[in-house]
Amino acid sequence: MKFDVICDDVSTIYVDGEQKETSGTQVWNEKASVLIPGNTQVVGIKCYNSGGPYGIMAQIKDSSNRVVAVSDDSWHCSNSEEDGWSTLDFVEGESWKPAAYYNGQPPYKQDIGAWKGMSPNKRVIWTETGDATVFCRKVLNGKEKSSRF
Repeated sequence: MKFDVICDDVSTIYVDGEQKETSGTQVWNEKASVLIPGNTQVVGIKCYNSGGPYGIMAQIKDSSNRVVAVSDDSWHCSNSEEDGWSTLDFVEGESWKPAAYYNGQPPYKQDIGAWKGMSPNKRVIWTETGDATVFCRKVLNGKEKSSRF
């Protein structure tokens, strides 16, 4: 599978708790892509905004190039980095909320540049409060753990 990420401005990508190195993570208008195993359980993105518009877009494609997940409100985001936040065993506390949609990033709404070909179903996500650094995670097998329920 392939995990594509665009973050305005600087991102760090995690797969099942492990940080992944790849190009495209240091510039707002480049797409970072990492290959991930088919049995991946959690993907995470730390994104830092140095000013101005912000946002995260992501998608996961399977080996047939079919989109199987996109950035939307099934992702959970926080402004607080907690130990283990990008692992399956992490228990989300009060600071973790469903991702908020951000509409203040006009270029991301167009099918151009590095995000050309991204799924039209993806949304630009962030925290509701517009924090400078956010941590967003997606549990792929639907078995997220939360202390909120």
